[in-house]
Amino acid sequence: MPLGMLDTTLEDGMEILPGKAFGYGMNHESIVRGEYHNPAYSIGAGGMVSNCSDLYKWYLCLKDRKLLGSSTYSRFFQENVNGYCYGLFKDYMYGKPRFYHDGAYLGIGAYMQSFFEDDICIMVLCNYDFVNYFRVGNAISELIFTGKAEVPQKLVEIVLDEELAEKYEGVYVKNRAELRRVHHRWEFVHLGRFHKPLYPIGNHQFQSTWLDKSYILKGCEDGEFEFIGLRKQIDS
Repeated sequence: MPLGMLDTTLEDGMEILPGKAFGYGMNHESIVRGEYHNPAYSIGAGGMVSNCSDLYKWYLCLKDRKLLGSSTYSRFFQENVNGYCYGLFKDYMYGKPRFYHDGAYLGIGAYMQSFFEDDICIMVLCNYDFVNYFRVGNAISELIFTGKAEVPQKLVEIVLDEELAEKYEGVYVKNRAELRRVHHRWEFVHLGRFHKPLYPIGNHQFQSTWLDKSYILKGCEDGEFEFIGLRKQIDS
């Protein structure tokens, strides 16, 4: 490989990859392995395996522009109307251009920020889905550029009106997505077997008990709601 990224590959599920981490998540209050998938069908989205050392080589390649021609790099870093370049988002943080990308797949999370002008590369890789790696990465960049970072706060739980609670609760896709109450506590049941505890925080939002993540229910014209983009199909 031109960049010496010897620990980076597209996984097909057949090769033995020494040191490869498995993805983990939360089910009720227990840590479990991430749900099964066949890597042969992942291709680029979820199929690439790498580590911090190799990703830093990739960062240096982009910073120094040493692999391709100058016109190619100019095109690569040119953002479109959505602020997206060829594989990277671009915005401005702390008055500086920032190139970044994040992703998550079945218990694996990754977030990379590149401040090429300051030669700063920030990477967060994790193999469990109950940490907000996006917030962690932004806190690191905030510490570097401002000397301080926002401390996450636990959001306050509210008591829902019963009529509203009944509109929220139900099966949105059978055996895949259900919002239910169990012993006066809420949970999001994913794929019929992963139980993710939640609690209401107001404004049609639920906060994950274990993950720094909120879920917003979108109101529909008929007074019903969408949960994770889905309409309720069967009442609980």
